[in-house]
Amino acid sequence: MGSPRTHLAAFAGAFGLALAVWLTEGDTRPTGGAPTLWEHDLEDLVAITYRSETSRLTIAPREIDGHSLLWAHESRAESPSSAGEGAAPRLAQRTEDAGFPLGASGREVARALARLQPVRELPPIGAADAFAYGFGPRNASLTIDFGAGANRLLIGARVPAGEERYAALLPPAGLESDERADELAGARLVVLPRSLMTPLTIGEGALRLRVLHEFAPDRVAHATLEVSGSEARAERDDAGGWSAAEGGDIGWSEVVAERLELLAIAGFAAPPQPDSLRLLVRASYHDEEGTRLGWVELFAERQGVGYWVATELTGVPAVAEPTLAGRVEAALPAS
Repeated sequence: MGSPRTHLAAFAGAFGLALAVWLTEGDTRPTGGAPTLWEHDLEDLVAITYRSETSRLTIAPREIDGHSLLWAHESRAESPSSAGEGAAPRLAQRTEDAGFPLGASGREVARALARLQPVRELPPIGAADAFAYGFGPRNASLTIDFGAGANRLLIGARVPAGEERYAALLPPAGLESDERADELAGARLVVLPRSLMTPLTIGEGALRLRVLHEFAPDRVAHATLEVSGSEARAERDDAGGWSAAEGGDIGWSEVVAERLELLAIAGFAAPPQPDSLRLLVRASYHDEEGTRLGWVELFAERQGVGYWVATELTGVPAVAEPTLAGRVEAALPAS
């Protein structure tokens, strides 16, 4: 065990290093001058895995009905009471977890990881620098696998007065081992932007699909509605609302079309068996040339009170916000 003077000198050195980095960080947004660590095509993605003490997030391609989606699975740590007093956090086993498709923000994170450009690159980690940058025994890690050898980053502390994070680029060997801070000497040291790290830390709440469609609403010229074998057409009017098609059944098609646009995704879960759901309404959206832009299907549980919604983006039925879904059902014609 070292003397107090030795500990004081070590502390002073670490503090001086951190202060020097803080004073020279300046604007930590990417400026185009930082080197790109690697470049891959997102289509070649095998998996992205973010691990921390409290979560594990995996993103990988998934084929559903001929469409390729980026799909994520997330596990969160059990509460301290269930893990036991003084015990290290354990990731909960979520056997019912169906995962979730990435939304626009999640896909942007995946694209950024495919062509990773840090905010800046710092000098390689010195023999005594690791703890000053927040590298210790329980760091989070980020593994990006595009099939030609995985890249792994060890995540360090936040940059002082900012949300960016220090990260050490690890060699391909030993990807499954727990790197010790005193073994990081010489590792490449970079600063990762908050636009990348914050969504990965939050997980599903920041990454999952939240919208039913991604086409612009003003591109829609008309919608075809199917209810209990009957079909109706609603047309977009000049004010951006809906009106029944000429000669159509005025009284429900325009109301249903309006309320369908207000549907919201409450989340993703393992859906019930298909025969336990009943289709309430199906709608297809078309532009001026008649090209289909997208579609939506709303389901109700036969033996429950829940609603499920599927669109061209969801891949599988998602949990629908019940109040808004109930308003759609209330506007449907009696079957």
